[in-house]
Amino acid sequence: ERNYPTVFISAKDRLGTRKLIIKIKQYAPRLPVRVSVVGYPNVGKSTIINYLKGRHVAETSPVPGWTIGEQLVKAKQWLIVVDTPGVIPPEEVGDEALLIVKGAVDPSKLEDPVSSAIKLIMRIKGFNPRAFMDRYGVDSDDPLELLELVGKRRGLLLKGGKVNIRNTAITIIRDWILGKLTYYYKPIGGDNAQEVNPNST
Repeated sequence: ERNYPTVFISAKDRLGTRKLIIKIKQYAPRLPVRVSVVGYPNVGKSTIINYLKGRHVAETSPVPGWTIGEQLVKAKQWLIVVDTPGVIPPEEVGDEALLIVKGAVDPSKLEDPVSSAIKLIMRIKGFNPRAFMDRYGVDSDDPLELLELVGKRRGLLLKGGKVNIRNTAITIIRDWILGKLTYYYKPIGGDNAQEVNPNST
């Protein structure tokens, strides 16, 4: 078992990036150094690179999979950063529900977004019952009925006035990825952590 240096940062609020630079210098065998930024899709890798550089050089997007191929960025005179596409662990590749919860997939590319949205709806409502009322102004305990209601409210209709369920499902998943639908859980007891309804804490 190995210990790895860790730096807590917020690229959004520009907190901790100086500490990250210091840590890179501390552990670099020599300068200049090349550092690769690796992680899940849609976790802010390119945003970190932009703040290391001090200006916008790496394209960012809330859509998972935006970065295609490796990009070399000269962040400092002594620091070359390699921006990489998102990486998903092999054991999680087939677990679509998990990848959606982690915001690691583009909902428009899902083969069956409706089934995935139903699972996500049930998960969100289990811990934040008001999430859909707060976001869309509609609610139902039946996920399929909720999809219908959201589709009508958003005007996601086919010819003849029927709700476009597929597009509605994609909208709900995308809103989750963008942080417009939320629930939170409070870690309890380390490895025995349980998910908690934020309305009950």
